[in-house]
Order: sequence, then structure tokens, then C-alpha cells
Amino acid sequence: MHLTGKRNPSRLQNSLFSKNAMPQVRGIQFEKFHGQGNDFIVCRGKGLPGNLPRLARAITDRYTGVGADGLLVVLPARNPV
Repeated sequence: MHLTGKRNPSRLQNSLFSKNAMPQVRGIQFEKFHGQGNDFIVCRGKGLPGNLPRLARAITDRYTGVGADGLLVVLPARNPV
């Protein structure tokens, strides 16, 4: 099962998309996948801010962010076949 960012509870909108939220977290499209007690946020790397460790800490925080065990960033292949 997975949830899109648009379907997460209002807590997400109140924390990530508020005026006080980190600017680079607003507007990121993502999917949240979970299973076997773990959950991960998956998003495309294109257009993400340069400070990925800071973004990962902010978005995976269970109290002020979406909440997850980790952030997976999907990037294009370096050498496409």
C-alpha cells in the first residue's frame, strides 16, 4: 500500500506547508510506501534542494514532517543502456 503526498493527514499540511516550514520542503511531490513495520518516502531527485541531509531530516521527522524511516531519492541512470 502507498499514500501520495496529497492524501496524507492534515498534520502534513499544517507542518510541511505552513509559513514556518523550511522553504525547500514545500511542494515536493512524493509517495510514501510502507510494509513490515517500515515506511519510506520516495521522490524524484530532479528539482530537490542541494542539502539532501537537511531535507531528509525535515521530511522524515514524525512530529513536524511526513514521518518515515528514510528518504529514497530516485535519480536517472549515469550511463543509460
